Amino acid sequence: MPYGASVNLPFESASKLGHLSVVGDPLVKALLESFEKVERGESMVPDGAIRTLDLGAVEPLSLVLAVDGSLSSVPNSLIEDKTLAYVKVAALCLSLDDLEAAEAPIVDPSFVQGLIRDHTHTFSTVLPLNNVIVAGQTMRETVRDVIYRTFRTVNDGRLLDTLVYLTSHGWLTHSEHDASFACPLCQRENDLPRNTVEFACRNCGQTITVVDYLGFDREVNEDSNEDVVARNLMLALEHLTVIDYLRRMLDKNPAMARRTLLLKDGPLMLAGQYSRLAEAIRSYLNWLTHEGVEYYLVGVEKSGAFVTHAHYIGEPLRAPGRVFVPGNDYILSRIKHTDPGTTKYGERVLYGAKALVGLDERNVVVLNVPTPRFMLDPEPSDLIGLARIVKTLTHLVSRQHQDALMPIVAVNRLASMSFYPSNDILAKYADAMIGGAGSPS
Repeated sequence: MPYGASVNLPFESASKLGHLSVVGDPLVKALLESFEKVERGESMVPDGAIRTLDLGAVEPLSLVLAVDGSLSSVPNSLIEDKTLAYVKVAALCLSLDDLEAAEAPIVDPSFVQGLIRDHTHTFSTVLPLNNVIVAGQTMRETVRDVIYRTFRTVNDGRLLDTLVYLTSHGWLTHSEHDASFACPLCQRENDLPRNTVEFACRNCGQTITVVDYLGFDREVNEDSNEDVVARNLMLALEHLTVIDYLRRMLDKNPAMARRTLLLKDGPLMLAGQYSRLAEAIRSYLNWLTHEGVEYYLVGVEKSGAFVTHAHYIGEPLRAPGRVFVPGNDYILSRIKHTDPGTTKYGERVLYGAKALVGLDERNVVVLNVPTPRFMLDPEPSDLIGLARIVKTLTHLVSRQHQDALMPIVAVNRLASMSFYPSNDILAKYADAMIGGAGSPS
């Protein structure tokens, strides 16, 4: 997702001015004149809640591995009755030296092209949404089949292996974690066997898989679909990619994990039925912490209620190492504007605590950082590796956009599929290939 605009810097993508005439409409003008500005008071951050991390003696991490995804829905150019959703996930791994060189005032374009060529990895899939199916299948069957094929294929099946590892609690010899789900074919409940990809439904006998455990098929309508299922597929692939890289580093080169910042574009959160994956990831990270394994993982939010609130707090955060970790009651009452009651914010859907962090005198970011366990009111010291993460991010501030980070800007561009001209190309390709028409000319 792109960075927004600020007072001093532009949107990440070009803004569209076609609706400026709206402000000249008499009704709009009359309504605007009748509105009264509400002057808000101080942000009311509790005294002492904004801390300053001592970053002086902290060494930044030397490598950054950033992950982002994009989604592009492509309707038929003449009749919008046939829609495909293209999903793309990108990963970029660079040293701090490379990133700082790429952000220099004068950069050789061939240097940047070389970095992209040699240090990035992307994979893509396509998901039918409307009136595109595999012969002999229903829409739900087609979507289920395509998603399973995606998991088996992308990254040589490593994400499927990581999904099995997480849902089976593979880091434990014996797991007391009991997982169950409804068979997508007969809707009867099944236990999820450990360390297994495919198995027979104990009721209908049909083959079901660990991917069915995530429940993508529940969001499929036989007649017409929004891009919700494709968006959730993209998010699941993003989170699994991050954890897969962490697993691989710990298996093959733990020293690399100790000097690499795993940076995800977006919060460390999966909602709805996908929260079962977030809970599994949290359990895995908690186990790593309990075992004394050193790793550094952070999600960066670029929009939403927490980003808005960080801007509202304003100046108190605008200094290197300033940090505010809001507690449960503060989040619910001051950021989400709901009654705290007995609600535990993020208990099922998050695997990282929120932190509003100043990187310098101008830039503030909203971070999600894992904690040793789910905590309602974490302290900054509870966020795993926070000081070193922040010290690293102070070296990665981008001058292109407000509150932006260089690796996030770069990986977003790698992952993004803009509507012009990319979508037009994808639409032509889809129209030529669907139904066996052959390759596009």
